[in-house]
Order: sequence, then C-alpha cells, then structure tokens
Amino acid sequence: MAVKDKKISLPGLWPALTRAARIINDLAAKGKIITVWGHDDLDGIASTAIMLDALRKKTEANYYIPPKNAVHYGLDIKVIDKLIADGTGLIVTVDGGISNYAEAEYCRAMGLPLVITDHHELPSVMPPALEVVNPKMQETGSPYANLCGAAVALYLAAALEGTGSDDWLQASNKWLAWASLATVSDRVPLLDDNRMVIKAGLKAIPEDPGLSRLAGILDFDLTRGLSPLILQNSYIPLFASSQSQGGRHPMVELLLGNIDEITVRDLWAKQIDWRRRFGQALQNKLAVVNGREMKILTVVDPDIQPDMIGPLAGGLRDALLLPAIVIGKKGGAYVGEARGHLPLDLVQMLSWFKDHFIQYGGHKQAAGFTLKSGALEEFVSAVDGYSAEHRDLLLSSRPEAKYDRRFDDLSQLGKNIPEFLENSPYGSGNPWPVCLIGNVKLPAGAMPDQSYWLDDLLPLQDQAFLSGVPITAALDTTSNGHISLSIKAHQPT
Repeated sequence: MAVKDKKISLPGLWPALTRAARIINDLAAKGKIITVWGHDDLDGIASTAIMLDALRKKTEANYYIPPKNAVHYGLDIKVIDKLIADGTGLIVTVDGGISNYAEAEYCRAMGLPLVITDHHELPSVMPPALEVVNPKMQETGSPYANLCGAAVALYLAAALEGTGSDDWLQASNKWLAWASLATVSDRVPLLDDNRMVIKAGLKAIPEDPGLSRLAGILDFDLTRGLSPLILQNSYIPLFASSQSQGGRHPMVELLLGNIDEITVRDLWAKQIDWRRRFGQALQNKLAVVNGREMKILTVVDPDIQPDMIGPLAGGLRDALLLPAIVIGKKGGAYVGEARGHLPLDLVQMLSWFKDHFIQYGGHKQAAGFTLKSGALEEFVSAVDGYSAEHRDLLLSSRPEAKYDRRFDDLSQLGKNIPEFLENSPYGSGNPWPVCLIGNVKLPAGAMPDQSYWLDDLLPLQDQAFLSGVPITAALDTTSNGHISLSIKAHQPT
C-alpha cells in the first residue's frame, strides 16, 4: 500500500503549543532563568538541545538530564529544590513529565512555573502544570498524535520564534536534523508529520556542522545518502553510549557545537564494546528463557547494567516474537523495561500492576517502571497470571514471518525501484518491504543479516562462475535514491 505525503502541520494551529510559547516568551522577556528538564536517551538529548538553542536567544537557559542510574525517570523534588536555590524561574520539560503529578504539584506549591512537553501515553489525571503540551491530547489543529519528544520540541521552538508559514520546517535545518535523529531512534511511526520530518531531516543531517564533523571523525560513509536503517547503525548507537552527568551531557554539548574529538572517539569505542557485551548478554538470556510458551517473558537480573535493560527486552522480543520484561537494579531499586507488539498495550498492561510501582509509563510498545520495595516476587507472579488470562491477546500480538513481494531475479526487482522509492523512507509504522527474490548471485561467504548495495550486487549477476540462489531480503532506500538489501535468509551454495 502506498504511503501518502502530506503538508506538515503548522505550529500556530496547535492551541496548547501556542499557549506554552506565550508563557515561555513572557517569562523570558522578564529575564527569568529557564531550566530545560530532559531525558537520557537520544530523543531527550535532541529535545533538550533544540529547546536550549531556541531559549538561549531569549534569556539565560540551562538544562538538567537525570543520569541513567537515577531511580526517577522524570522530575525529582530534590533536584527541583536545588534549581530553585540556583535561581531557576521556569522549568520546561522535554520528552517527559506527563506522569509526574506529585512533582508538578510540588512546583505549584513552591511557586515555580512549570511547562510540560511530552509525547508519552496520557495518565488518567493530568499534572497541574501551567501548560501541558502532548500531541496525544489531540486538540483541533494539533499535529500527528505519535510525534517523538524532539518533534514536539521542534514545534515549540518554531512557535517561540513565531515561525508560521508552510515552509517552517526548513527554517532551522539543525533543529530538523536533530529531531529526525530522535524520530528514528524513538521508533515512532514514520507516517504523517513524522514522515515529513524524516524525509526533510535525512537531507538536513549531512548539512549540520556538528553531525557532519562527527561523520568525519568516525568515518561514517554518507556518500550514498541516509536512511533510518543507516542512522540506526551509525549516529544513534553513539548517542546511546553516552551518559548524563546531570547538568552536563556530552551529546547535548556536541549538538550545540562543543565537540570534543577525544570524547567522541572514546564513546564510539565504548559503543563497539557495548554491542559485543549486548550480543553476549542476549545470547545468555536466550539460552535460559522458554520462548515456546505463549507468555510474557520476564527476566530478573540485578547485575544487568542499567543501559542494557531496555535493549535486552527489545532483543528478547525480536528474537522470540513474544512480549518481554527485563528487570534490573538502578539506584538500589528494581526497575524494569517492557517491549512488545500491538495490539498488546504495555502501558495499559502495566496499569494492572500499578500498586506494585513507584512510577510507570511510556508507550504502547515500549514502557518502563520502578518497583516498590519488596514488590518484585509478587509482580513477577502477577505478570504470569496476566499472561494466562490474556493468552488470546498475546497470540494476536505475535507477528508472522512473511514476504511482501516476489521477483524472479534482481533485474525484475529493479523495474519496481520507483515504487519502492516513492513509499520510502522505511522504518517503524512503514516497514521495510521484504522481498523473495530468485536466482541471486551473492559474494562468497554471504550470510543472513548481511547487507549489500544493489549497485554492488548487479555486476555479479553476469558472472558465470557464481551460482544463483533464492533469497529473502528487506529492501531499504536512501535519501539519494540508493537501494540496499538486508538478507534475512538464503539457500547456501
């Protein structure tokens, strides 16, 4: 099915956004110090950088991002007290805050203005901030409900500057570049406004001075263009390898132009090591879990590194096609991350166990929680009970392996390239087309999970000494119109 382009929604038509922009501009005009409160993942990093860059044109602005080992996912009263003591006159949250009712109430009691911008699932009771901006609230004039946090920040930054024409998206290429990285990283559906952000952003990324220099330092090859899949194997892992120190984050500083080449190289080396350790950890977990039983997989390991909990849950989900929860320890408390497939709604599922949590929240397919002291065993047992009671839902949430198109050979596939280009970029919500292709000649030693550029495979097809085999491959396209094939399976020669 063809994916349709649309005009990007206008910031000035989003009522909550325009109210938030008015509050922020008024307080900035009074010289108030503004603190941007972010989240330690790429979406939160990009959101923080966008908002800081916009605010520093107007007033003094700083930021705080809770470190990955912090127990609290969002606002923290102890840190709020310190910010008040340091002169903060307004907190603007990005990529978080929607589930922090008690902390928002505390800000109100202390007379500290609070504006919340978020994109996570809505709680039953909204936090009492001066303004709450979340596309899932879906007012008349609001954009696509499934924006990432950085896209919300992109809209707000444009509203702060009064940008309102149809071409507002191109008004600041660096904000667009940062938001497009976050859009891919946060795995929001690449549809509607997200599609417009990523299509324009893939071209903006190489033009961003910081991201371009970063590619040069780490030898990222951008010559054939970019795609969400390429971003997932280059920029995004680097950002994931960094960690916040609270009031300073190396990746926020990098986006704002403060590039430390030694730190970047060190982070990339750590990311390569992290991938190795993750692969081993995933294999270890796969060896001990039962993936044949139709249930939510629950793994408890207090020795798991905090930055490994979410990825391991995702790895188990993808390998076994079952919902997965991984629980580890962070700051003395048990914390967990859940990953799954629709129609299972993980936030709704976690609400069944809310009495076990200090806090919980997230998205329908990716959510997290912090357990109350002593609640671990009872929670794990309750999850097993949920699995038994909702077996039909789990069955319907298990994706099937299939292919979308069938071609006799690569030349036949080539005749359909315009169609694939028109429907790209591919990613979450617009999956990569999986093709069964007959009689493909591959380089010696080709294995599943390898990727090849179509331009590199075509010359091999005329070589008589190579044998052709059928392959199943996911097709990807870049912003420059290049095609790659990621092999899922093939019949070895």
